[in-house]
Amino acid sequence: MSVVEVAVGILLDRHKRALVARRPQGKSYAGYWEFPGGKLEAGESARTALIREFREELGLHTDAENWRVFHRDDRDQDLFLTFFLACAKELYRPRSLEHQAFSWQPVAALDAAVFPPANVGVITRLQERFAAPS
Repeated sequence: MSVVEVAVGILLDRHKRALVARRPQGKSYAGYWEFPGGKLEAGESARTALIREFREELGLHTDAENWRVFHRDDRDQDLFLTFFLACAKELYRPRSLEHQAFSWQPVAALDAAVFPPANVGVITRLQERFAAPS
């Protein structure tokens, strides 16, 4: 069984909306929504991978706090996801540099059923932390 390490960035704006992207055709879970991020390259830390992926996918330079780490057996591979949390500033204007559709979605409205299964736990946690009445 192969091991895949992935850095995932949950970018939130001041309206408690998360940036999500549609997974492209030809990839596993094509058509599902996902948080931006990607696989770690050899010798790369999860934080470095996330900063690189935000730059490559969205044209953003940001930093983020390490939030949660998940391990999930997914189909034929061991999947290790490191989730990071970042708050978007007004100056963030993400661009889809890899031609993925993306959207700002209210955290309270995120539907785990349209995300890959490895995201269910973090969506639940996001909604507990950010979608509760203030």
